[in-house]
Formats: sequence, structure tokens, C-alpha cells
Amino acid sequence: MKKLLSAFAIAASICALSSCTKDGGLFGGGSITGTITEEYMDGSNALYWGNGASFSLFEGSTNNEQYVISSGEASRKGKFKSEGGETKGSSVNATVAVSPYSASNSVSMSGEEATVKMKVPSTTTFTTAGVYDAGTCPLVAVTSKGSKNIPFVAPLGGVSVKLTGEVKISRAEVTAKGGEIINGDLTVTADKDGVKTISMTGGTSTTVVDCGDGIQLTQVAKDFVVFLPYGTYEQGFVVKVTSSDGNINAYDIDGPKKITKARILNISRQQFVIYTDLNAGSTETANCYVIGETGGYYFDATVKGNGSAGIHSTFKDQNPKLSPSGAKLVWEEVTGLVTGVTYADGKIYFACSGKEGNAVIAATDDAGNIIWSWHIWSTLPPTDIVCGDVTFLNKNVGAENEKDPGMYYQWGRKDPFSKKMDFDSGHGEGKYHPVAGGSNNPDQCTIEYSVAHPDTYIANCGRNNDWLLEAPQRYLWGMCFADESLKLKADLKTIYDPCPAGYSVASPAALASGGDRNGADGGLTVCGGKVFLPYASFIYNGGWGWWDGGATYATVWTCSTSWGNLDNGFRLQPDDFYGNYDRACGEPVRCVKR
Repeated sequence: MKKLLSAFAIAASICALSSCTKDGGLFGGGSITGTITEEYMDGSNALYWGNGASFSLFEGSTNNEQYVISSGEASRKGKFKSEGGETKGSSVNATVAVSPYSASNSVSMSGEEATVKMKVPSTTTFTTAGVYDAGTCPLVAVTSKGSKNIPFVAPLGGVSVKLTGEVKISRAEVTAKGGEIINGDLTVTADKDGVKTISMTGGTSTTVVDCGDGIQLTQVAKDFVVFLPYGTYEQGFVVKVTSSDGNINAYDIDGPKKITKARILNISRQQFVIYTDLNAGSTETANCYVIGETGGYYFDATVKGNGSAGIHSTFKDQNPKLSPSGAKLVWEEVTGLVTGVTYADGKIYFACSGKEGNAVIAATDDAGNIIWSWHIWSTLPPTDIVCGDVTFLNKNVGAENEKDPGMYYQWGRKDPFSKKMDFDSGHGEGKYHPVAGGSNNPDQCTIEYSVAHPDTYIANCGRNNDWLLEAPQRYLWGMCFADESLKLKADLKTIYDPCPAGYSVASPAALASGGDRNGADGGLTVCGGKVFLPYASFIYNGGWGWWDGGATYATVWTCSTSWGNLDNGFRLQPDDFYGNYDRACGEPVRCVKR
């Protein structure tokens, strides 16, 4: 595929010293040949001269004569005519040229080696995918004095993303995640054998590409190239592309990545995804988002749970805001369920395959540490069941169907645990739930630790088999009842509530609605048989794994602690309707509408 020198590239100009006149130029007739002898090759990319291509020419005492292409566009060999503009300066004992032309270019010589200084802008303009209009990809040439055929070589490498889709692209940018400088003051040393060294200073780690009125994508891939200094980028890159209607696609390229001179690092072909705002139409953010079909999605990643409305006066954390630097996938039940997890402009973006399953994705700080996380529940969206004054979801959080227990939670924690994943402290995130805490690790028995390690099961810490060693906190999941009458004491959904927007963990009073508790095939029913609660095992309080209680335990946590023992969570169970149990154990959750 032809690649004409483009303003999408990071523009840079290398200086050379020469002397010429407007009437005839340095070579009398004013016309010389510029040939790209070292092109960007990656199997499909090659540089060609574009419309308006130009270069600076230096020789003898003549500095920075401007040459503009007169014929040979869309080829590697073009004819260029002098536009003059030269000045007198230090003598250059070779012919040195740089494309594109810039009046600020400068060159010095040491023996046969030229040192070229130029500006590489942080914003460039690009109007046609695959056709680089103005020759702003930097090229440099050093050849024998008086030569009329100038051989150009490339001092930079590049990153390319190939895009398909049905939208117009208005803007693109590349960021070196490790903070490496990719624009600013570029210095190149070169001789007749090619580029020797480059260095970039005084710029930034992000280059923006302005696509003007927009570049229309189709299902035939168009690739966009950003030219970069060669070398190793330890943390890789983020490439962010914005459509004319404001959709953002971001591609996170993990490091280390090596950029080679005159070579392109290709990102695999990408379909530009139209993202759906998961917060649209809702006044509430949440820790759990239900995904009902294949597609791209984003949500507000600057708010903890449901925000300021979910902060109780007893909480240590009174700040509902987040300031992420990145995002990542923590775990998923099904490989490929969630892909493309990226943070940009206060939002976390991801694509969901539409498979049934669950995943957890997280916001991170500059060092990659987790600062908050969210449960992604990919399923046929749950429906409402009305039971008097209470409206239940028809299945447990994270469940595929009504007979599936779904996800398991330690009482008061917002993050789920999957029965499809083992518990083992030695096997790492993504495949196993690590186990921490316990009486020998008090620093791990805190809310702060639980938030920073959403995949980690915190074993009981020795105080009434709780995962917390802090003072009893009975409001972590909001509502509490005041006494054995089950009267509601408060109606509060908190930042630690694991339910989707508009719902919260069921209270004891909600589960008592209808006044019955009947056995059913594979579980129990309440509310006159309308609400089915499947039999469920639970996770041992030490994080040792699962206890399968069979028909004995159709349990779900309620939002309440016990009125008699604040260290215990309160759950619905078949043998005595309600019971207190260790908060370090894992149980399912059923949500009710607020």
C-alpha cells in the first residue's frame, strides 16, 4: 500500500547548508531529483512523495534553499524546483537535504558528518488516510557536493493502526506510556551512509493528529501512521482515535515495544467500535453494570459506586471521587468476554463479546495500582418481580438464570467471587482468586486493602470470623433493621453496594415480604412462590474453597448485620428463616429496586 509523506506523521525537518538563487537555484536549472532510497517497509507500507512535498537544501555557504515538488507525486522519485529563500552561512562540505522544508532548520558539519536540528510539532494535520499530503514525515540526505540526485533516508520509526468502520475520524493521538518524548527538538546526525543517531528533547509524550473535516472509514482497512523516534518504549503506547460524533476508541499497546528506524510497528486491524454510555438515562452510577448484547461500552470512572449519596457518616472514606490514570481487566470467567479495557477522559471503555459470564475491570493510578473496580455482568438482562411494596430482580447478581446462584460476596464488599475460579494464593490474578488476610496479616484486613485487591479473598481475621479487624461497620451495605421486628432503620445504598444502578442489596424486611418460605425444586421461594432462591453453597471464611450445602442452604446475604452481633452478617436461610453468619464467608446476593 502506498504511503505518501503525510501531516498525520509527526512532522520534522532536518537542516542542511547550501547556497542557491531564486532564478536558477544552486544547480543553475533550479531542478533536481529527490529519491526516497530507504522507505518504511512492513509488508504494506512504503513512503512516496506527496502533493506539495518539499525539502531544504544546504551546500557550500548556502543555507536552507527551499525546493518544492514539480513532478513525480505518488512515486519515490520526484523532480523538485527551487523556491529560493536561502541565506548565507557556514560552509558545508557536502550536499545536505531535509524534508520537509522549514525556515527554522539548521545544520552544522564535523568532517563528513552533518548534525541537523529541527522542530517536530505536537499537533499535525491529516486529511486523507493512506495519502500523506505534504511530506511532513522527516527524511534526511547527505551526499557528495554538487549531486543533482538527492538520496533521502528516514530517521524515525512509526506506529500504525489499521481501522475499519462506518464513521468519520476527526482526531487521533499517540502517547508513550513511559513518558518518552516523541515531539519537540529533534537532533539527527547523518553522513553519506545514512542516519547515525537521533535525540528528542523539549517536547511531550503525546502527539495529536487533526483530521480536519474527518476521514471516512469503510470496511476496507485504512491505516494511520504516527512517526516516532526509534528505540525501546518500556511501557508501550496508547493510541486514541476519536470520531466526528465524539466516540473514542483507544488501543493499549503494552511494552516493552521496540521501534526500529524506517520500520512500522503494526497494531492488528481494528474495527472502530461505537460505544454505548452505560450511565445514559440513569441518575445513578453503580459498582455493577449489566451487559445484554455484544458491543462497546463506557461508564463514568470518576465516581466510587453511587457517589456522594452512598457515603455514610461512619465510613473512613468520605471521598466519593476518583482520579484514574488507567484501566485494566482484573479477571473474567470466559476468555475474551471483555476486551479493549482502556481509560480516557474520565471514562473506562471496553468491548463485550456478549457471551454469558462475569468479569471485573479496574481503574488504576500512575503506578498501575487499583483504586476502584466494577463488576461486568454479561447476561440476558434480569427482569423485575413485584411482591407487594418490594420489587425483586428475578435472579441473583451474576447469575445466568434463576437457578444459578451467581456471584458470591463477603458481607460488605462490593466485588464478586466466581465459583468457576479456584482459590489459591500462589497462582496469580485472572485464573485464581488469591487469598490474603487471616489473623497473621492484620494489614490486609481493611477496607482499603479490599478495594485495592478486588480479586483477593480476605480470610477471617480473628475477630468473630470477620474479614475486617476494624470496629464493626454495620452500614457497609446500607439499610439495617433496628430489632427483631425487622423494621427498617435506614434506606441507604452505599458506595460498597454490589447491585446495578437503581437496585440495592435486599433487606431482611424485603425477603420477609409475602410472609412465606416454601421449598421448591432446587431452592426456596418467597412471596407466594413468585421469587425463587436457588440452593447455594458458600465460601469458607478462611478462603479454603466451597462448601456445598445442597438442599440445606439456599442462602443470600441481606444488607444488614445482626442486631445481636454486629460482626455477623444477616442472611436468609431455610432452617430458621434468618440467621447470623460470619462476614468473611461468601454468599450470593439478591437485589431489590430502590
